[in-house]
Amino acid sequence: MKVKLSESVLRTIQKAFRSNQYEITGHCQKRMMERNIAEHVIKLCGQRGTPLELQFHGWDFKIILYDKQIDGRNIYIVTTISTPSVVITACNMESEVWEDLNGLFIRKK
Repeated sequence: MKVKLSESVLRTIQKAFRSNQYEITGHCQKRMMERNIAEHVIKLCGQRGTPLELQFHGWDFKIILYDKQIDGRNIYIVTTISTPSVVITACNMESEVWEDLNGLFIRKK
């Protein structure tokens, strides 16, 4: 489900990714290797991803950004809403977790 996020916040996140002002955590690097997700895919998702969900765990807000890749895979990243952005993890959209409603993804209950 598309979440409500101010355009200025989304533009700030996208700008951070375009100007390489983001970090990838060790956890994310491990998941990228396991899931065969390249760093340029993470960058593209940060630059043009669709917001799916806002989260608050710990001390900061995070957002899930979804993007459909050229190879047809649907991936998402979890990144902080900060500059520099910190990418927490990267995943393939799994049908057990996400329901695809004609390109609109919502988390299954």
